[in-house]
Amino acid sequence: MYAERFIAPSERKFESYRKCMHCFEQGFKRRYPTIERVEVPYEGKNLPAFFMKAPGAGMLEFVVKPGDGGRGSTVNATAYWHPAGVLGLLYWYALVPTHLFLFKGMTRAIERRASALERSRSYSSAPRGLK
Repeated sequence: MYAERFIAPSERKFESYRKCMHCFEQGFKRRYPTIERVEVPYEGKNLPAFFMKAPGAGMLEFVVKPGDGGRGSTVNATAYWHPAGVLGLLYWYALVPTHLFLFKGMTRAIERRASALERSRSYSSAPRGLK
């Protein structure tokens, strides 16, 4: 079953990989009919992602506000949810703790990456003797 790992990189290995991915996608569709695979455009590329159909309509909004004196910024993530009937309300309230956990983690990850990018930019632009 896992023998494709022992095939040297070649067209044969890529064909085996494509067959495995096809089987995975078919099984995923049957097991999780409310989740579909989508492609998200990002910096000239398409990244694979999953989209979950839920009983309602929602949106996630990010607002970035510059800090005082041009240093730092604040990121706020707000989830909007318009439930479709009782199932939509149950879905939202049942998953509030999960959404809070995910959104906090997501905004913290954005903050960490932005801080790291800012540090790398300020480090690379420092005078040569100060690096």
